[in-house]
Amino acid sequence: MRIVNIILTKDDGGVAKVSLDYANIFKSLGHQTSFITKKNSSFVNKIEKIGVNLNEVNNRFGYFDLIAIKQIAKHLKKLDADLVVAHNSKAIALSKKAIKKLKKKPKLIAINHSTNVKRSIGANLILNVNKEIFYKTVDLGQPYDHSFVVYNGLDFAKDFTQSKINLLNKKEIVLGVIGRIDIYKNFSAVINALKILNEKTSQKFVIKIAGTGEEEQNLRKLAENLKINDQVEFLGWIEDGYKFYQEIDIFVLPTLRETFGLVILEAIKHRKPIIATRTVGPSEILRHEKDGLLINIEPKEQMPDRIAKAVIKLVNNHHLVNDLVNNSYQRALDHFSTEILKQKLADILDMVKK
Repeated sequence: MRIVNIILTKDDGGVAKVSLDYANIFKSLGHQTSFITKKNSSFVNKIEKIGVNLNEVNNRFGYFDLIAIKQIAKHLKKLDADLVVAHNSKAIALSKKAIKKLKKKPKLIAINHSTNVKRSIGANLILNVNKEIFYKTVDLGQPYDHSFVVYNGLDFAKDFTQSKINLLNKKEIVLGVIGRIDIYKNFSAVINALKILNEKTSQKFVIKIAGTGEEEQNLRKLAENLKINDQVEFLGWIEDGYKFYQEIDIFVLPTLRETFGLVILEAIKHRKPIIATRTVGPSEILRHEKDGLLINIEPKEQMPDRIAKAVIKLVNNHHLVNDLVNNSYQRALDHFSTEILKQKLADILDMVKK
């Protein structure tokens, strides 16, 4: 089949990475694969690296961009598309309108990475990154047999050595957070937790923050006001995720909302114990006290204390740490690997062909 992936975000984040994973899988399955992206997107070079056809559109007017719709339709006609795979609501909405303009109408698979699902309803098939999103599509009228949960995936080696981590032996324990620095990622909770750790333990802790965003200056001021700025390192946007995960001891995801959490899979892959909030995505990936430690969001003002308690629990119990690391890796192999994702997508493409 001639498959066209459409993604209209400029950010090189989780959705962009998943769209690239899908394209690589489609290509490996023998399908002719192309991309339509927003002009000057930050991940264009990654699309070029995987060797698929790249087409760009201007999208200055969001969901109601008539020029973008016309350009998408033109590209789909030129590519003689059999199937459109649109990632997230804006790409889904504009793809629907573009397809209506074509004589030969390709089928549409809508990929819901967020809870904003209403524009996906009516697509030939809908793929959702968690169960809550799936049920939202069904509640809005999508037939059960035309909407599916398809988890994102990473490559995990099947043979792995059992973890032997003992954080008590470390002179300095590094907490790691990564992502766009905005209010929803809630990195301030980890900085406030660091202050609590300084007061409650004799061990030395530092935080490495990877990412950029509008809240960075506020976080820097917070660390300075708490007089712990020498313990907080801002790494900026990083390309080398491997180096980041090798340098940290505990991965913390303090986000206030998360529909999946590829960064959790990255932490699992690098054999790190994980503390995450009980948001939808992390709660589907991790089982509390079996694969990671899950903490409640509410009340928000007490979250730093809950993070600090979870960190202390990990530091003082190396048996728990190693069980979490080993269990989470096995769980990822069983449910969140690229191999499983590839098989699911192959089955879905077979459905499309029928």
